[in-house]
Amino acid sequence: MTTDKFVLASLPDEPRLRELWLQHAAGFILMENVRQAAIDQLGPQLSTDERVVAIAAIDATMYQLMSVIDGLRGGLNNSQYQVDLHMIVQLRRSDANLENVLELMDLRDGDGMSMGIHGWLEADYGTCPVVES
Repeated sequence: MTTDKFVLASLPDEPRLRELWLQHAAGFILMENVRQAAIDQLGPQLSTDERVVAIAAIDATMYQLMSVIDGLRGGLNNSQYQVDLHMIVQLRRSDANLENVLELMDLRDGDGMSMGIHGWLEADYGTCPVVES
């Protein structure tokens, strides 16, 4: 199910909990909109064993994506320039006005998306819920 079908839970007030909550929210978005969308594309003709292998490949791809987000993989360079990717998560008011950004975080500065994915694969998004149940 895509994340537009979920309702964002109340955010924590304590700064460290909010920082973790933002990282878990980013993980939730990626797990639902990328991983689950890929799983939903698997055809019904797959055997159980084929489906298990396909999901394992999706999960391995997600792990590599998290490694790129963390800056552990990826990037291009030569003797003069470097190109790399950064992913930003932002908390803003619902009016979509970019001037109303409350918090902005480069996920490279977080606790590690490639560590977080291990919990997210088990639907563990931390102690503060990201979405309402």
